[in-house]
Amino acid sequence: MKKIVVVFIAIAMSFSVKSQDVIKQKEVGISFRDLNNFGMFFKTGTSQSLWRFGAMSTSGNFQKSEYDSTEVNQNSFGLRLTAGKEFRQPVTDALSLVLGMDASGSVSVSKTDDDDVSVDNLDYNAKFKTYGVALNFILGVNYQLNEKFSLQGEIQPSVSYQMSQIERTFFNGNVEDSETTGFYYQLSNSSATLSLVYRF
Repeated sequence: MKKIVVVFIAIAMSFSVKSQDVIKQKEVGISFRDLNNFGMFFKTGTSQSLWRFGAMSTSGNFQKSEYDSTEVNQNSFGLRLTAGKEFRQPVTDALSLVLGMDASGSVSVSKTDDDDVSVDNLDYNAKFKTYGVALNFILGVNYQLNEKFSLQGEIQPSVSYQMSQIERTFFNGNVEDSETTGFYYQLSNSSATLSLVYRF
């Protein structure tokens, strides 16, 4: 794993070494992943090398449903913060290859309440919390629409560590707690991100 990171950084650095006509700039924009998650970002640096910082909502909903005599309330929230570096290598006047790396931290919380309204105190609720940190590799393209706006598409293979906690409370007062931890890697296109970028 360490060798892969070193090679990836070396390739990314070679982008900046080969770059020409470097221009200082800043960028802001909005990003979308899986058509469900969205976020905002800020970048600062040059036309070929930028520091990047972002925040993305990874989940969020409030839902109430009823069936038979049971009411179910569900709500969730998730947030992901990132910081890293990207390098761009021009291919044409409008198109650039993007390579880089960032680190991220995430947290998600969800809660489910089941209430059987036909029977007093026949309730159940569950709380789920997940915390994670990840190292994300950035592979993408940037297409300049005009002088100020561009589109950037990325995939982000990643290696992450997550800890999940679950607390279940039953109608009789019993409480069950559980915790799981693990390392994960992601290589699928579910990590694809599309961004609308404004440069200034």
